[in-house]
Amino acid sequence: MSISFIAALAKAAAKDEILEMPLFMDTPFGRLSYEHRRNLITQIPNFSAQWILLATDTELRKQEANLLKSSRKWGKFYVLESKGAGVTQIEELDVDNAIAILKDSEEERAYEYVN
Repeated sequence: MSISFIAALAKAAAKDEILEMPLFMDTPFGRLSYEHRRNLITQIPNFSAQWILLATDTELRKQEANLLKSSRKWGKFYVLESKGAGVTQIEELDVDNAIAILKDSEEERAYEYVN
């Protein structure tokens, strides 16, 4: 419901079909089923010119990444790694290398059952 509300507000404010300012989402897929994740990935690029996702490795898996890639609107991928108090290393990866480091959904499910 909240993404629908945000989209409606943005559309009313912009008076346009496309939101021209970036849409930032932190933990966008955290508690969503795959169906809802797929809906976000396929619909948000239709109304936002730029979508910035801040996601953990357990949220963004190969399945979602391949959907993003198929939209042909995936521009950049960055890996942020903590190196200590106040120090973060940032590495930019191309789309194919980004997908390669992500987990498969089966790997994540196996991990959840073990722990």
